[in-house]
Amino acid sequence: VRKPHPAATVLTIPGTSPPSPSTPQIPVKQVQLFLLAILTLAGSVAHGEKPKIATIDASKVRAEYEPAKEDFQNYLAAKAKLEENPRKKELEKIEGPLKEQAKYYNSLPDDDANRSRLLKELTESKENYDDLLNLWQKFKIDQLREITEDFASKSEKRNAEIAAAAGPLAASLGYDFLIETSGTTNSKMPVVLYVRQSTDLTGKLIKVLKDTAPSREDASKDKPSAEKPTGEIPTGSRPE
Repeated sequence: VRKPHPAATVLTIPGTSPPSPSTPQIPVKQVQLFLLAILTLAGSVAHGEKPKIATIDASKVRAEYEPAKEDFQNYLAAKAKLEENPRKKELEKIEGPLKEQAKYYNSLPDDDANRSRLLKELTESKENYDDLLNLWQKFKIDQLREITEDFASKSEKRNAEIAAAAGPLAASLGYDFLIETSGTTNSKMPVVLYVRQSTDLTGKLIKVLKDTAPSREDASKDKPSAEKPTGEIPTGSRPE
């Protein structure tokens, strides 16, 4: 007779990750735990036991988990707001006249008396534009890094919340193992290729998370009261 397990073993393998600058790596410790669980499972089968196995698709759970959805919407909004920064608006304001200035200069005949003066003016305008462009590009890269790192940090928190809810759910339903099936290796090969006689608890887990998710009022208490500096500059002025 198989002895009942007091709690389900949750096999959490990284699933589809949020947008990030690099491909996430599977932690060595996590792989070791996964292999240990597989060996434990194999041992149980060898001794005639039939462990109960359940699965979840974490990517589907995150897609329905309100805090995770809100994090993603905030991530997109932060990127969109960055494109409205006055640094970029200043560039756009200069770019049009600069193109017209270059077009007019190139249309002049080689013997035109104004070519020398116009070339000097065009060169100064181009240098001013390049300075602004370099400042904008550096600022944008720094801001995108902060936005992405903030989203990745929040995503890790949401994944931990999902895992924390998944284990007790599986245990309460009498399952010995709960496997996350949406994870992939660095080569994009699925971590779990086949599971025999398993029950998908994705829908039940989504319901549990919806019932226990903090309200928007509670979540707003955790947000900082002051906004981070945006690095904005008055339109028409050149940053130092």
